[in-house]
Amino acid sequence: MKKRKELDALVSNGKIGSSKRINCGKKASGSCSAHELLRHETDSSDIEDFSILQPRRKGRKKHGSRLCITSVCLSLCQFILVTTSCLVSGALIWLHIGLREDIDLLRTHLQKVEAGNRNTPEALHVIHSSLKQLDSNVSMLYFDARKSIADIENITSEVKLLKETANSLKASIASAPAIQQLPKDMHSLSESVANFGSKLNALESNVKELKDQQSNLQTTCQNLSGELDSVKLSVQDLTNSTDYQAKSSVNTSVKDLKLQTAVQEANQHVEMLQGQLTDVVKSVEKINTTFRNQLNAYSELPAKVETVNEAIVWLNNTTLTHSTRLSALETFIHSNQNTFPA
Repeated sequence: MKKRKELDALVSNGKIGSSKRINCGKKASGSCSAHELLRHETDSSDIEDFSILQPRRKGRKKHGSRLCITSVCLSLCQFILVTTSCLVSGALIWLHIGLREDIDLLRTHLQKVEAGNRNTPEALHVIHSSLKQLDSNVSMLYFDARKSIADIENITSEVKLLKETANSLKASIASAPAIQQLPKDMHSLSESVANFGSKLNALESNVKELKDQQSNLQTTCQNLSGELDSVKLSVQDLTNSTDYQAKSSVNTSVKDLKLQTAVQEANQHVEMLQGQLTDVVKSVEKINTTFRNQLNAYSELPAKVETVNEAIVWLNNTTLTHSTRLSALETFIHSNQNTFPA
């Protein structure tokens, strides 16, 4: 019975090994021998034979474990190969998709470049013409720069000369007393012009008075000439009457005396009137001469006043121009003393 139990245990162990070998995918040779042992009953000789064959079974079990390990390794290798192939195929698909996208982008870029290169000849022509214009402009700018350099050199020389002239003008202004006395001369000229104006006003009033006196004297002369004419007529009448009376009759000597006295008085009156007339004529001539002299002086005064005014204006203009030039020179020198060499 004990042997039977041992055989059952061995059979059970054989079933477990056979199941393991079936799961590993190999041939179950030990399981067939176990089934054969279960089918046939054995006696002690068989058990002894079986017990003798026991170490052989242990060798087969080791061989089955080796086969199981190799099958596991093969399955792992297959799994690794499958996974790597899947990964490689996925990577290849991803690379293929990326390449397709890059190719599409390159195609679109090439189409854009081709569309843009359609107008390249015109653009190149325009660029060539613009380059020619730029070349001409650069040459013109070079010549202009040369000219500007020459102009700057001339300006520096002129600035030096202007500095020298400004210094000389400052020295001359500081040393010239006439220029320092210009304000005094201007004040004196303005006072003289004011005096000329007052004198002109006085002369105008005198001329008006002389004109009035001349008109009065002319009226008196006319009156005196009329009186002289009347006296002459009366004297002629008297002389005619005396002659007529002497011829007609010599009545009395008293009347003759009266007539003679009257004639003498008339002659004296006439002489007095003639003297007054001569005095009036002389005074009129004197008035005319003085009036003429005053008129000549009065006619000369505007010219003198104009000359004085012109001189004043000229002096003002010259002083203003000198002051403006000096101020401009000072500002120019002050502004350009850092840029231009001294």
